[in-house]
Amino acid sequence: MFTIPAESVRQATSTALAVLETYPWPLRSLRVLSTADFDRLTDAMDLPPLVSVQEAADGLGMTRQGVLKAIKGKVLPATRVGGTWVLQRSVVEGARARRGA
Repeated sequence: MFTIPAESVRQATSTALAVLETYPWPLRSLRVLSTADFDRLTDAMDLPPLVSVQEAADGLGMTRQGVLKAIKGKVLPATRVGGTWVLQRSVVEGARARRGA
């Protein structure tokens, strides 16, 4: 998912298609929404509580780099939101319980 500033949905669609032409894989779908529609859609979603890498590190008694290494090694499942990794709070709590912290 990415955001494109535009004056209209038509302009956003054209720009998105132009950007996606540079990607090495084929386009499977494209969904273009106005900010208001996107906000309505995401407000309706129930997201689990999330924590940052630093919050996870603090909760686990680890360094930030240690958490990033665990994410990269698929020891801790995480999701990238933009350029930032986030972890579900329940995952961190479960990992802390397994470590006996």
